[in-house]
Amino acid sequence: MFLIPKRILVVAHDRMLRITRVSILEKAGYTVSSAASDDDAMTLLETERFDLILLGRKSNIPKMGLDQRLREKHPDLLTLKIHPEGDVVSLFPTRMTDAVPEHVLSALKEMLGL
Repeated sequence: MFLIPKRILVVAHDRMLRITRVSILEKAGYTVSSAASDDDAMTLLETERFDLILLGRKSNIPKMGLDQRLREKHPDLLTLKIHPEGDVVSLFPTRMTDAVPEHVLSALKEMLGL
């Protein structure tokens, strides 16, 4: 039986962080696209389907982060947000995790039912 890899959108404003996260996810067998900004991510969502979005902890729209915009426009889309301890917790992502790669991969697998 052939399984189609899960599609993940990585959103990170920091270029090196984005490249690293994409690389880790591709090595784990996921099909990955990335966006450098909130607006780029929203544009990609208009034309492509993703199983999950991995969000960085910062938004370039301070008053309305990407996680809130996603919840309003795509309420059923799974979102995993990197959340360092001590930061303000958002109510919008499906789940939050720290930036440790093993924790991110574990959360992704659990969320995607793998």
